[in-house]
Amino acid sequence: MTPTQTLTAAAEKLRGLAEGATPGPWEKGETTVDDPNDGPTHVSVRTRGTPWYEHLFATEGSRETAADAAYIAAMNPGVGLLLAAALEAEGRRMGGWIPIGINGRPLRAADPHLLALATEILSEGENT
Repeated sequence: MTPTQTLTAAAEKLRGLAEGATPGPWEKGETTVDDPNDGPTHVSVRTRGTPWYEHLFATEGSRETAADAAYIAAMNPGVGLLLAAALEAEGRRMGGWIPIGINGRPLRAADPHLLALATEILSEGENT
């Protein structure tokens, strides 16, 4: 795949995932019923402002799962749509440029961070 195709495919995949998810913003919820020094015993992610029992998902808690839930909540569909737009814009910027220039070097290179992000999105679920 060319960089333009990679960026465009990743933007389409991410946009589809974000549009198919429960709209955000999301927030982490947690309940501690045992020893508060051990971390939460119930960790959830829910749409911001909803009651604690209306969650998108919940699991038994630990300090690690609480951190995972906070991260997942931060990466809500709104963030996914913004990332998809950035990938799409970079793909449009790259489109139309001949990829090989003088001495085999690209005339215009894709932003390496956006290209790495696109590659990671497309490889999600694969063993790398």
